[in-house]
Amino acid sequence: MSAHRSIIALLLMALSACTLTQERVPPTPLVVTATLSVPLESLTPPPSPVPPSATPTDTDTPSPVPTSPPYSEISPTPLPPSPTPVPTRTRAAPTPLPPLDDGSGGIVPGTGGASAALPVAGLKALPATLYYLSNDGALAQVWRLQIGLPAPQQLSFSAEGVIAFDVGPDGTLAYLTPGGTLIVGGVPLLLPPVSGSGQPRVTALAWSPSGAWLAYTVQTPDAAQVSSGPHEVDGLWLRSADGLTVRLQPSVYGAEARRVFAGPLSWRPDSNEILARCQTAAGTGFCRVLISTSAVIPLWTATQSPDAMLTMTWNDNGTALIATGGGAVLSVDPETAQATPLLDSRAGYTPVQARQFAEGTLAFVHAPPDAPRTVYLLPRGQAQPTLIMGGLPAGGRLEVLWDDFARQVLLITYESEEALWGQPIWRDQDGALHDLTPLTGSVGAPRWGPTFRAGDEARVQTSEGDPLNLRATPAGDVVLGLVNGSRVRITGGPRVVEGYRWWRVQTLNGVSGWAVESIRDARGELQRTLLPVG
Repeated sequence: MSAHRSIIALLLMALSACTLTQERVPPTPLVVTATLSVPLESLTPPPSPVPPSATPTDTDTPSPVPTSPPYSEISPTPLPPSPTPVPTRTRAAPTPLPPLDDGSGGIVPGTGGASAALPVAGLKALPATLYYLSNDGALAQVWRLQIGLPAPQQLSFSAEGVIAFDVGPDGTLAYLTPGGTLIVGGVPLLLPPVSGSGQPRVTALAWSPSGAWLAYTVQTPDAAQVSSGPHEVDGLWLRSADGLTVRLQPSVYGAEARRVFAGPLSWRPDSNEILARCQTAAGTGFCRVLISTSAVIPLWTATQSPDAMLTMTWNDNGTALIATGGGAVLSVDPETAQATPLLDSRAGYTPVQARQFAEGTLAFVHAPPDAPRTVYLLPRGQAQPTLIMGGLPAGGRLEVLWDDFARQVLLITYESEEALWGQPIWRDQDGALHDLTPLTGSVGAPRWGPTFRAGDEARVQTSEGDPLNLRATPAGDVVLGLVNGSRVRITGGPRVVEGYRWWRVQTLNGVSGWAVESIRDARGELQRTLLPVG
């Protein structure tokens, strides 16, 4: 406990040095308007504020892979999925393509099908499969827009609708209904019963990057009124890939020792720990929860309001926590709690939604009160941020979804803080803006996800007619070569071996093996070797 207090003291000194004790905005979602007040073409960069005095730095290395947690396992009996899907509207079918010629006048088996052209003028394929909520049907459901396909696909058919979701690396969908029921892979998860009248509900969820765990938070509506101390059910839970559930940490109620896990949840990229937002006696704050030991490391103290850090998340390497508050962006070492300014508070920005990419580039939204918002990038070693997009509305909520290389970004603007649906605007790597509503309609909670899941069809795409190797195991012996344009069915995966993502596939004549999803060409550009088929 003394070690934890030392870490917290160091963090407090760093936060004070970086002016995080200034007047703070309450930790609520961003506020912007849902419809753009100006045409897309007029969203040009305004003059930049004073440049910052610091640049991004690397921090410590990721922690080692943990062993299995030594908890008692609770395996609730699952309920059968709802047999009656809700009605929905299906978008118009895309234009079919003719089958490919094999060079001898014959047809390459399995070729032909949907056109890869998207129904938005000038828009190329998005960099990854986009998952999002849509109210195209009678209720909010989960949809996905796979890479290269011209029409989205509905994934959930909940009779109650969906309020939150996440997708595992293998495409397994988990979502929450308005009543707080957690559905994993189409099967409801039955929560343990509690004494009293209130029924526990799931309030947040997040898949680990490895896909081995699904983390979720449980809250009972009247727990604060009837409970004092650790709650019998409420807290931070884990569900393993094989369906076993454990409570990693309980929520604690009471006037002084309050620590209630409410979400959101953010996994460290190595899947070793969770960054969780908690409700405390002093406000809302963040804590780290280690998977191997279930230890909780709070990132606040009783003398420093947790609200000093408005947002916090892992950087893309998992080596640091990126925190915003008091007009600054900090890189916090998770082991020593030493905070390094990535964007100093004296630079004149009001940063929110900060993200640090793998190579050190910092992205953030400049959100001054009652003024248009702007999006910036600060590359590693560069003194002044580069303005990416300006003129975003001042009112309402704003969501920002970058690709992994800080080249393209999706922005969702909402009419109000409480609005569920917003307008998706895509900025491509050439700086062109595209309104995606003709393609997706209004969307909510967008995120990137896996290209495939078991049962999907894929088309082989190679250059210069070279075959794609089908291997017995990922990076193993070659079974056969798949010709350009041939079709396969996804049957399992993915696995990451030797830097490549591999999917288990089956050919039309029943041969099974593993194939890579994409490769890098001589210029380092990503070339996809397996493309979805509608």
